[in-house]
Amino acid sequence: MIINLYPDEYIYSICARFHFYLGTQLRSASRLIKSYSTLLDMCHLMRPITPSKSLIDAAYLLQTHTLHPYFNHFIPNHKKKEIKNTIMNDRLTNLENSMGFKITNPDLCLCPLCFIEDMHKYGDPYWHRSHQLAGTLVCDTHNIMLLSECPVCGEVLATSTEKIPKVPSLFCSSGHSLECVIPNQNKILLTIACENRLLLDEKVNLDVIEIEEKMKGILLYKEHISNKHTSRNIKVNQKFQAKFSEEYVKRIEDSIQSLKINSIWKKQSIHPIFYVLYMIYFSGSITNFVHEDKYLPWKNMKSWPCPNKVCPNYKQLVVQLVNSEMISGDIYGYFMCPTCGYAYSECDGDNLGTLDIISKGHLWEAKFKELLYREDISFDDMKEILGTTFYWIEKELKKYEDLGLELLLKKLYSKEILENIKTDALINKK
Repeated sequence: MIINLYPDEYIYSICARFHFYLGTQLRSASRLIKSYSTLLDMCHLMRPITPSKSLIDAAYLLQTHTLHPYFNHFIPNHKKKEIKNTIMNDRLTNLENSMGFKITNPDLCLCPLCFIEDMHKYGDPYWHRSHQLAGTLVCDTHNIMLLSECPVCGEVLATSTEKIPKVPSLFCSSGHSLECVIPNQNKILLTIACENRLLLDEKVNLDVIEIEEKMKGILLYKEHISNKHTSRNIKVNQKFQAKFSEEYVKRIEDSIQSLKINSIWKKQSIHPIFYVLYMIYFSGSITNFVHEDKYLPWKNMKSWPCPNKVCPNYKQLVVQLVNSEMISGDIYGYFMCPTCGYAYSECDGDNLGTLDIISKGHLWEAKFKELLYREDISFDDMKEILGTTFYWIEKELKKYEDLGLELLLKKLYSKEILENIKTDALINKK
């Protein structure tokens, strides 16, 4: 007997059909969602009964029939290889800790219209992978509500905690028909389903660190909210709930995690659905969010000209934004040149364009010391060479208590002034 694997078929469904047709139970179903089954063992069992041209292997199953591609978008890059190896080799201890968020075990869902179409096209009904994604309540193909329980008696259709996986059926165990088509009237639910399915494609380029940074940027620079603004965070939560509905938000929070925006500021695990929903909330879609410019003041520039006159990269675009924070309603950015160490802050508000120097940097300080001990260079000359003010010269001078009076006098005046003073002194003597 040959068993084919179907488009968008979930790993649970493959195991269910194996058991249904062959009586082969590939471990208990309670491990399927978390481990995506024991992929290597499964491939070994499948080879004699799957088409030879299908090239079934563990990597193929992981990529095509599990939720791993979806979760993988929200795993830090430095952990992705380790977690993939863990899943492939079935070393499942602390998998959730490694991934950084909880993998839920929801009741399985089906679309009645997909069921009928699959029966006509393949002769087999099966559980669709895209219907099992957290937050997905509608079929993105038919725009009807997914079923997870019998609409008559409330019997759960299938759950990942069962010892024996079930193939889908259009009748519950009491004989009630599940051919219940409920059209979806909520556009945002269809958007969520479509955006969720998009993330099953490994080619979608997402970086969870960049997502977090961009979200924080939007909150800081567009909404003017930081983790300290409790009342403003509450307003965003209210707007978020209004967009997605109180019922939907409560359903996600009850089954997965809190969707309150202040979660983004805390060092805690965040489920992918949190990021998906807020990308939709902020930008309308994941694609829009990815291509949206970062919400930064200072004209969305990535680098700025170095204002340090003695830096080899003077006026070159090398200065980087290293930090930002909100103080009394204004956003302050902290900048530094990686070459010379020149550091300053700038306010994105009425004072935009005014730099508050934090440090002149090691190159400037070294040049100051060199010029200070040269008798032919006055403070006026130093001011010009260093591109600074007498305030900073005076401030830096406090570090040099050993400076002699004679040298200090020479530094106070230019050569011409000193010559005039000497000439005047000679005239007075005569």
